[in-house]
Amino acid sequence: MSLLRGCLLLSLLIFTLSACNSRHEIPDVRLGNAHHDHHASLYIAAEKGEYFKDIAGVFLSEVVYKSQYKLYRGNYLLANIYIDASTGGIHLVRKLNDKILDVAFGGVPAMISMIDEGSDIKIISPVMSEGAALVVRNDIPASNWDEFIDYIKTTDETVRIGYKIDVSVQNLIFESALHYEGIIFGKDISTSDVDVVVVNLHGPENLLPSLQAGVIDGFVVMQPYPALSEYSGSAKIISYLSSLPPPEKWNEHPCCALASRGDFLEEHSDVADALVTLFGYASDYIRQHPEESVDITSRWLSTPHEVEMKSLPSIIFMNEYTDSWNKGVNFWVQSLIDKGMLHGKVKEAYDKGTIDRVLYNNNSYEKMREHIADNVNQ
Repeated sequence: MSLLRGCLLLSLLIFTLSACNSRHEIPDVRLGNAHHDHHASLYIAAEKGEYFKDIAGVFLSEVVYKSQYKLYRGNYLLANIYIDASTGGIHLVRKLNDKILDVAFGGVPAMISMIDEGSDIKIISPVMSEGAALVVRNDIPASNWDEFIDYIKTTDETVRIGYKIDVSVQNLIFESALHYEGIIFGKDISTSDVDVVVVNLHGPENLLPSLQAGVIDGFVVMQPYPALSEYSGSAKIISYLSSLPPPEKWNEHPCCALASRGDFLEEHSDVADALVTLFGYASDYIRQHPEESVDITSRWLSTPHEVEMKSLPSIIFMNEYTDSWNKGVNFWVQSLIDKGMLHGKVKEAYDKGTIDRVLYNNNSYEKMREHIADNVNQ
């Protein structure tokens, strides 16, 4: 009888331990980003694990460089992080919606469009603003925006400007600036009754080769592609998009944010909290250590150091929703409505004045701001 009782107790203990372990099973979290400078806070967080362990208490421990990490809060393992670098814009955000990713960096207009379609994704933190430019062929007689507009008005040829995707921060700003200047533009490359044709080239990696082949005369895109174009000797930056008209309209315009889905935020709020806090501290690090951040970004992206020296300082990395951010997001929403691209819950929320409720989940963001404030006050 005592032997039987012992066996039963042992079985109960094994069952209890098994149940306990299953409750504390470490999740595999798929983190998406695009292979460019705007997501440099990820690269900094991945390479400066010991620094963030000391200063923030949350950090990444490398398993496989650039692809697999362990996320810790103190000594407690929160998640296994698998990094997926792919095409940005709506493609990256769609992967998040389709549960191929759990958390993703991405462009705010693409997030707005996906949410409008009924997606459960939410913006959980700002990442950066600005960091994009207008690039043209070297032989175009323009070195700034005003000279470029004069060139458009005087040339006999239709000027062709490339985009990376249909819905991006860069083309929204560029088209608004053309409209402000009274420039007629269209999207049919075969047309001749417009001043400018804007061309979707389906990815930033296609822009410079298309310019070099004579398919387009210039393009608007995020860093590091403008800096890379100048470095190649094939093109020149004539204006950063933050300087385009109307005057001061685009200062600190929002570009990229961090987003996740409602189901993931509910099930793994501790992981979301840790990632938002970590990337918030990484944004501070980039501002405070610009030279080392250039080195890390250059190594991560395999770009020349000279390129990142020009590229990274043109980006404002941030961890706080500013007035400029909020005004910019409202402008993106209004622009997409005006273009007839929003018909669902974002448009409905905008009409009702409840847009923040639809776009954002601020739980992790508020904890990050509190964490940083407590650190500053210590």
